[in-house]
Amino acid sequence: MDLLLHPITKKQVEDFLTTYTQSIIIEGSEGAGKPTLANYLSAELLGIKQNKLKTYPYYLFLRPTDNTISIDNVRSCTQFMRLKTLGKNKIRRVLILENSQFMTIEAQNAFLKLFEEPPLDTVIILTVTNTQKLLPTIQSRAQVITIRTPSYANTVKYFTKQKYNNTQIQKAYSITNGRIGLMSAIFSNNNDHPFLNKINEAKAILQDHRIDKLMRVNELSKNKDDIQLMLMALTLVCRAGLLNASSKNSFIDIKRWLYSLKTITKTDSALTHNPNMKLLVTNLLLNV
Repeated sequence: MDLLLHPITKKQVEDFLTTYTQSIIIEGSEGAGKPTLANYLSAELLGIKQNKLKTYPYYLFLRPTDNTISIDNVRSCTQFMRLKTLGKNKIRRVLILENSQFMTIEAQNAFLKLFEEPPLDTVIILTVTNTQKLLPTIQSRAQVITIRTPSYANTVKYFTKQKYNNTQIQKAYSITNGRIGLMSAIFSNNNDHPFLNKINEAKAILQDHRIDKLMRVNELSKNKDDIQLMLMALTLVCRAGLLNASSKNSFIDIKRWLYSLKTITKTDSALTHNPNMKLLVTNLLLNV
């Protein structure tokens, strides 16, 4: 298995491939490497190499559009399930629904019909940041693999084999808090990774002048999910800054990063009370 996994996660993966179920949920934080694991499982189940997945006719990887998976997206999954598969393998079709927490309630109810009784030749894989964001009826019908963060020592060993040095690894580990998907995206300069883009945006925000920060308010306050992703990204960047400041005994910078993290925590808490988004985002950006 050419993946870096926590021992518990690795055992769950091995157990699934030995006695798989037709519906599985991969749970993990943003940047934990959920799509990578989903594709690994798909290739293993279909008996093909991962680089052949995109051209395989019975493989569908569906991503949210504008942080939404609609009932129309679910209907397209239904059409995909109706295709007759060819071949002798027991599993000949895989459907991956990335970030399934973005399914609307209407879409989840419609998707439940597929999830309950997929065709016998099919495995459905959902990735999600938290299973509690899915309907209980969906949660109860799937095996769950939880991506845990590997140890720092194993992370260093893994990326050292890929010819990265200790300084590169330590820096990437610090900014990602050990999230392997994000670390891989950083090392491969993968600009298509959505959360890596959020982290780069968070870095830019922290370096902006006040007037530039205010110019971001309208765009960022349009979508609650975007705000939550930005809060996660800002948290990772500020934690990395705090660690760096602590290592240098820079008390001024330590105070700054702690203040920013406190602001982020307050903003995250306020989101649950349906606040005025523009005011909330304005306060956030002016205080980080």
